[in-house]
This record gives sequence, structure tokens and C-alpha cells, in this order.
Amino acid sequence: MGDLLLITTADEKLLALSATGQVKWQGPLQHGPLAGPPLVLADGILLTYRKGIIERRSATDGKPLATLNVEQPLATGPVTFMQHLVATATDGTVLVVDKP
Repeated sequence: MGDLLLITTADEKLLALSATGQVKWQGPLQHGPLAGPPLVLADGILLTYRKGIIERRSATDGKPLATLNVEQPLATGPVTFMQHLVATATDGTVLVVDKP
């Protein structure tokens, strides 16, 4: 993500590391394991959780800004399509939703 590396930990935290290995910010993964890689946007990052939550976070401090519950288990990270997001549910359903 730009000059930051995002990683998740076994104890369900999200860390942003600089190129020198310094922790820039960290925060909990409040909704469990991720479904795929994050999507970097101009105003933050989007995370998809396996339990069906799409979350927008600030790229500067990692704080959650908004969430969207798609009410289906997710299998992939989000991608942009026009002004929307596309993610795949675990049963193969393609979901097109608005950004949270």
C-alpha cells in the first residue's frame, strides 16, 4: 500500500509496516479472518472478512471508517467495477455492492 506493507497476525491484528520495518499503525481485525487481499483506494483501504463484512479503514492510522454487511460469507477481496465493488461469496455468487 504505497510505501507501507499490510500484514495480519495470528492474534487477529492488522499491522502497517514501513520499508524500514517500523510499525506505523496497528489495529484489531474486529470481524475475524480476511477473505482476500485489501483494496487500496484514494481515501483508504477496503478489507473483506470471511463472515461477510466489507470494512473501509483510514490509510493514515488504520481506524475503521465504515462497514457494510453483505450477509453472505465472502471468499475474495474486493475489486472495483465502475463506482461499485465486486466480491465473490463462498458459494460462487458474484456480489456487486456500493462502497461502505
